[in-house]
Amino acid sequence: MASGRALASTGCSSCRSAVLRLFATELAVPVASRPRFAPRLAPAQSIRLTAPVARPYSTTSSRADSQSRNPPSSSSQPTAADTSTDTGAGDADSVPWYLQVDPPRHVATLEPPPLPTVPEDAPPILSSILEYASEELGLDELSMLDLRELDPAPALGANLFMLFGTARSERHLNVSAGRFVRWLRAKHRVHADADGLLGPNERKTKLRRKARKAKLLQIMGTDETDDGIRTGWICVNLGTIGRSGPETANVSEDGRLTGFGTAQEGTSIVFQIMTESRRAEMNLEALWTSSLESFRAAQKTPELLDSHGQVMQQKPADGLQTPARPALGDGPGRKTISNRTASFSTTRSSGRASAHLEAAGDPMLAYEEPGQLAQMDVAELRRVLGLLHNFLKYGPARHVGAATSSHTVDGAREAFFTELFDVIVDRLSPAETWGCRLTFHAKSVKTNPRDPAHASVSQALLQEMQLHGIVATREQYTELLGAIWMAREAEEHPPKGVQPVGRTDLALSLLTTMQQRGQSILANDVVASLLQSTMSQESPSSSLIASLWDLAAQAGLPCMDEPSLMRLLTAASRTAEEDFAMMWDVWQTAPRYLQSRSPAMYLHMLRLAAQSKRSQHCAQVVRRCVLDMPNERPPVVLEGQLVTALRDCIKIADPMAEVIAAKLPPGAETPAAKREFVRMLVQLDAMQGKGY
Repeated sequence: MASGRALASTGCSSCRSAVLRLFATELAVPVASRPRFAPRLAPAQSIRLTAPVARPYSTTSSRADSQSRNPPSSSSQPTAADTSTDTGAGDADSVPWYLQVDPPRHVATLEPPPLPTVPEDAPPILSSILEYASEELGLDELSMLDLRELDPAPALGANLFMLFGTARSERHLNVSAGRFVRWLRAKHRVHADADGLLGPNERKTKLRRKARKAKLLQIMGTDETDDGIRTGWICVNLGTIGRSGPETANVSEDGRLTGFGTAQEGTSIVFQIMTESRRAEMNLEALWTSSLESFRAAQKTPELLDSHGQVMQQKPADGLQTPARPALGDGPGRKTISNRTASFSTTRSSGRASAHLEAAGDPMLAYEEPGQLAQMDVAELRRVLGLLHNFLKYGPARHVGAATSSHTVDGAREAFFTELFDVIVDRLSPAETWGCRLTFHAKSVKTNPRDPAHASVSQALLQEMQLHGIVATREQYTELLGAIWMAREAEEHPPKGVQPVGRTDLALSLLTTMQQRGQSILANDVVASLLQSTMSQESPSSSLIASLWDLAAQAGLPCMDEPSLMRLLTAASRTAEEDFAMMWDVWQTAPRYLQSRSPAMYLHMLRLAAQSKRSQHCAQVVRRCVLDMPNERPPVVLEGQLVTALRDCIKIADPMAEVIAAKLPPGAETPAAKREFVRMLVQLDAMQGKGY
């Protein structure tokens, strides 16, 4: 509409053609001059109409046309600069969009991820392996660990370099590992061992057999089972590169023959190729990195300070023990190790261990200060750790309880024990100190079961055993189970960021670990440990105790041994029950299985009754024990310590019985002589051939 009004406003055909040319040049359509539309003017004017039409990619100037069209005038003549500027702008605008040339666009090159830095003294094949794995195999997230510092060397080889790579899929994993092994054999003449790699046709054959079996059995979802086909992990072991010469004799500096062996001068290379999920699950980098950091931390010898705060001259770290330098000598550096520690034998004996520790008095004071442990080698530290472990097991109860108490330690002896224990735990590896730390924790729980921090310590010990693969004994399993169940539950409102851990969850996790390691969980020691821990609680659950007894009966377990029954009696005697029902339930366990009780069992029962200081309970224990002793097979004879324990119980049950029996004449029939415990004392004197 606008173009029509503009054309109508122009009077002559020349003006209309000029206006039409403005629109025609944008579409690059030259205005064809037809005879019927040509204006009746001179031929020069018609030539002027078609001359200014712009052509694609044309830079022709229109100065001549403008001069011929407009006569020279001083007022209307444009300058040369204005003409050239208008011409350039008109040429740029006259190019259509589909003929405009875009500026070149350079696609950014994709740079490959950087490869791990290879040490300068590494074998040249290591760089070639990393480049081939990144460019040819297409493995992602390549990393490398330099484990040459570890001493002793890992089982994979000495001077170990461990490489890690991630495959995109299970198929990519097998193809990459197969190509890598063939490339090593053809390029570097290295015959590598690939654990977990299936042959070219072996994988297809196994998958075909698996599909056929699933079709026959109509099993759905069998891909989720671990059938050994999809492992997600292939370990390529290149062996030792640059292996040393044959075996030779080793001679020390003083000329003595120390042995035979081969110097490990080569470099071992292992390539761990895994899928992304398997690599995240195994997390081998974190495992080997922690081992390397632990070794580096152990190599740092703490500085010894003298009394003036100056750094003392450290002893050279010589871990090799030769016959000329025994591990525990009497030299100047070890004069503090006196003969007082000789009574602490690491050999476990039944009765003498406790007696030796009782006689020693101060076992830890054989060392003047814990700082002297920095001068000891690993063998000496292990021996001191064994002494401390024996002290925790067989030491006096009052000293062990004070040393393992979580409250303020009273006395320099217990404080010294704690300091010495911490120093040794820091110097040795966690696997070596796990057993001693477990015993320390169990004694601490027994001393103060109300401490809410015991749950976190139990959880840490359990996770450490599971993650590090620590091989525990049956006694240690039950000891940890008892410590878990005896401790108080975690706080209902724990501190911020701390997740509460329940005793039930920890106990079930421990029992699951025992079952996975081939240990029987339906056994008397497990049931006894749970019963003892439950009875030792502040408010023992009678329903749980009854359930445990029913479990032992329904599982068909044999009768518990006497040490277990004695521990249960001790735990039951500390309850707040008035009738001691739990204690009598434990006492009747042996007769239920038609088993006889030994004199040690009766002695333990009488001593527990005397420790309770309750007259009614002591009277009941004396009556039942005196009646049951002759019925045992063989009968239990009242003699020695049994008579003393029986007299102690009678003294609590009837304090006047001993005085009355001492004043009675022989054969008296007075009412005082007919008292129950007076007659019992008279019979005891008659059996022993004594009289008052």
